Amino acid sequence: MAKTEPELTPERGRKKREPGLAGLVLLSNLPLLIAVVAWLLWRYG
Repeated sequence: MAKTEPELTPERGRKKREPGLAGLVLLSNLPLLIAVVAWLLWRYG
């Protein structure tokens, strides 16, 4: 237990920060991604 706790805490800290940044990037670019996917489907679909 004592060994696993110090290993998990830095991972949790990293996991909390990374999805936050990734989430902001995805939310800010979501309309653009949808537009690109829709255009590709219309173009080649």
